[in-house]
Amino acid sequence: INENLKINNYTLLRKTKQINATSIIGKGEKDIFLSKIISLPENSSKIWKLTKLSTSAKITTLNLTSSKAFASGYVYITANYKTISTINDKSYYGKVNYIEAILPFSTDIIINTYNDIVKNTDVCQVINPCSISEKHILENPTLSSNNELLYDKINEQLILNIKIIITRDEEITIYI
Repeated sequence: INENLKINNYTLLRKTKQINATSIIGKGEKDIFLSKIISLPENSSKIWKLTKLSTSAKITTLNLTSSKAFASGYVYITANYKTISTINDKSYYGKVNYIEAILPFSTDIIINTYNDIVKNTDVCQVINPCSISEKHILENPTLSSNNELLYDKINEQLILNIKIIITRDEEITIYI
């Protein structure tokens, strides 16, 4: 595309080109507190010590309005723990077991736009939902025959951070 520009009685020929670009028109972020009591199945060995606990989050639904995004999904929790089956001369013997749990969540996230209005054609994307703080509390203690505390519940508490961006595909004119 050619465009003429007149400056001080001189006519300049400027070339332009149309390109497609993705623009970020808004952002949002929210921290949500989640808690779940994870109980061991009946007749399973009780928890002596937690060895590893991991969490991961997945957003399954994301809906966009003009001022908010609504997100729902799940946090997956996996706990590895040691058990005690026998104690001999200050040595402890037992298995390492694991238990898994799923924690559903749903929340709204306020969108901060850059002087633009969110349209139906805009795209809402989640940027790596993650746990920013976790606390693992062992509950329901019982005393073993060798005076060791054993537990059959884990109170898992976490703060989940969800960040979103709103993008729009636009055609932009550039001068070359």
